[in-house]
Amino acid sequence: MQRQTKRTQNSPVAIVGLGLVGTSMATLALRAGYKVVGYDINQQRVRDAKSIQVEKRFLDSSDDSMVLNGCRIMVIAIRPDRSRGGLIECVRDIEKLENPPEVIIITSTVKPGSTRELWQSLPSALRSTVTVVCCPERLREGDAINQILATPRLLGGLESGKEEVVAYEFLCSLGLQIERVSSAEVAELSKLVENAFLSVGISFISEVMKVAHALGLEAHEVASAAATKPNGYFPFFPGAGVGGHCLPADLTAIRELAGSLDVSTPVLEGANRTMEEINSVVIAHLRRHAEIGPGAMVVLIGVGFKPGSSDLAGTPALEIVTLLREIGCDVRFVDPEVLRLEVGGSQIQRVPLEFCSQADAVLLLAGDASITTSQICDRCATVVDAGGGKIMAPDPRVIRL
Repeated sequence: MQRQTKRTQNSPVAIVGLGLVGTSMATLALRAGYKVVGYDINQQRVRDAKSIQVEKRFLDSSDDSMVLNGCRIMVIAIRPDRSRGGLIECVRDIEKLENPPEVIIITSTVKPGSTRELWQSLPSALRSTVTVVCCPERLREGDAINQILATPRLLGGLESGKEEVVAYEFLCSLGLQIERVSSAEVAELSKLVENAFLSVGISFISEVMKVAHALGLEAHEVASAAATKPNGYFPFFPGAGVGGHCLPADLTAIRELAGSLDVSTPVLEGANRTMEEINSVVIAHLRRHAEIGPGAMVVLIGVGFKPGSSDLAGTPALEIVTLLREIGCDVRFVDPEVLRLEVGGSQIQRVPLEFCSQADAVLLLAGDASITTSQICDRCATVVDAGGGKIMAPDPRVIRL
């Protein structure tokens, strides 16, 4: 077993997919002393990855899959489409290699059965030599390396567990805490369960938000009060709609899986419907406190899908802009990370903080940690916190959901 670890350490590690997950894994591998090569069809990601280095060890990246040749460990960190086509494309790249990997670790969030399907898609000659395991990421954008290392990761293989020894040793050598489970399917489904749970919780607090508002109460205070009971309430707080890559897609994935198994999931179906209404509730709350309509100016603070992020994938800002435009509002945004925002084919103007003095209302979406709510409240009489206020210095003048 020690001999296997040594051979792994002396051969390059391949990272397929140089997004957030892939570059995080690459950084961990570089830090552990491995030579690391990265592959991505996105040339901008390849260029960005070339700057990653740890103690003078650089990530060698390319958009040519031949860079993967000779790597014993391959980490797949792509975001597959719902048809799993992305994973199957990886198989075609592996088939081209003279010296293919011996271990493939899927860190992507995938439907149960995807790991096994990838292995079965390999040519028969490779199936006898290549081990495929699932170790889904549990990374949140903005997590520091120490946060990644502090979060246990699940590892499941395809048979008795013997074949995942090298993968286990490699992942442990990166400093990751590994919890082994009985199969790849357990690891795959567990990741969907985690994100579906978050989606249900967010939908639940959105329902509470509607009830609280109907009673004239602040939903944020209600949620904070409930959270004072130890182990009685997992704290969810009201905000704009669910964003990002994972939560909506994973809720859809587990619902579709249930449907394919002829299993009824009314809680998940209800959560999905509620998530679709969240932003309408936010806009209704804004209109209770501000005279906004045709010609009104509304400024959004932070339009990435979460605080401090430039990623616009699934950001609630897109629907918020659409809903505000439907009632005739002129919408602008303040964001140090996002330089360009386009909705419905037209560009939304990015403005400096000072522009808030011209606004009829300001809506804190992802927020901006570089400014304070007091700076905004000094410029605009109506400031509504739709989630971003949690990273900004508080001000009693801010209206919470």
